[in-house]
Amino acid sequence: MADLCKMTRCSAVAMVEVTGIAGAWPAELSAVVVEMGAGGFVLNLSPERRIVRLGGVVAKWHQAVADARGRLVDVTHAWQRVVIEGRWARDLLARAIDLDLQSRHFRAGQVVSTLCGRVPVILHATGEESFDLFVATSYTNWLFKWLEVVRAPLVGDGDETTAAHEEI
Repeated sequence: MADLCKMTRCSAVAMVEVTGIAGAWPAELSAVVVEMGAGGFVLNLSPERRIVRLGGVVAKWHQAVADARGRLVDVTHAWQRVVIEGRWARDLLARAIDLDLQSRHFRAGQVVSTLCGRVPVILHATGEESFDLFVATSYTNWLFKWLEVVRAPLVGDGDETTAAHEEI
């Protein structure tokens, strides 16, 4: 039987925070950030701050960002990824996040910074029925267990759809 709402804790993925120098966001920095986000995503936190999930490694981007008058901070280990997928993934997230997550409003590819169970998260819709939830590392265990409790009524107690854990 297919898992209707599978949750998987994953190891860290390459993520950086990019800021403009002196509170400005130069145009050349935008071009570098777009290139960095290829294969990942770019989340605009404010006019001069972006979180970028990289499609590659962090090290090669330091000089490019500096040359474009920006600063780059590796935040890879500050965030843990939880993958939520299956037919009831949106239902689970709707119980935990105060956003309209219907597919016509929150489409595949969209990214948002929000709260999940009162914990700051980054939510990325990776597909119609799949999501990456990036959680601050110090909150990951608590939020994962809380989501398991919220998820239980969706999948039933005796169902074989238990949450998968990847060793971190």
